[in-house]
Amino acid sequence: MNNIKYFLFAGIIFLVFISNTYSQTDTNYYDENMPITEEEWHKHIDELTARKINALFEYDKLEKQKDTLVKRKKVTDSLCNRLQTEIYEMLNTNASEVSEFKNRFDATERKILDVSAPMSDIKEYWYDYISSSKIRLLSQFRKRYEVMKEKIENWKGE
Repeated sequence: MNNIKYFLFAGIIFLVFISNTYSQTDTNYYDENMPITEEEWHKHIDELTARKINALFEYDKLEKQKDTLVKRKKVTDSLCNRLQTEIYEMLNTNASEVSEFKNRFDATERKILDVSAPMSDIKEYWYDYISSSKIRLLSQFRKRYEVMKEKIENWKGE
């Protein structure tokens, strides 16, 4: 028991010694032997004030740019939404129908490319629906539909 006390005491002394060797003993951040004159101090303050003013001007300039970009984004977003609505109107559809079509299209594409269902099932339940819908003309589906159509035309299963 005494050995443990001595060991703990020695450990504590060792930790205190290590922490003192790494601690900062001098907290002066400038050389006391070279005092700064009042003129140098004013020059330094003027320089810092000028830097502050420049930073404030730069900040204002960036804030104006940010406001301009926010306005442009609103205009661009509204234009994008309007164009999307016009496209949906040309196809006689809406966003929910496009979402439903996408889910069905993805499922059909997997079935065709993986050859995971008989051709009669694919055509009857999936492919005919996709072929009859104008939504397939959207750019996100157009090329994929062509690949799917080619795969069905060259189908050798069944």
